[in-house]
Amino acid sequence: MKLNPQLLQINRNFLICFVISASLSAVAAQLLGDQENYLNTTIQQLQ
Repeated sequence: MKLNPQLLQINRNFLICFVISASLSAVAAQLLGDQENYLNTTIQQLQ
């Protein structure tokens, strides 16, 4: 079975994009989670 080098390149690029996307999603979730904790703390201090 002969593999098409162009297809391998597309698959590699897709894999790289997926890893970058997952990393950015994790960072965004972490930042939003921290912000939620900050908002909860602020609201509790105001009460």
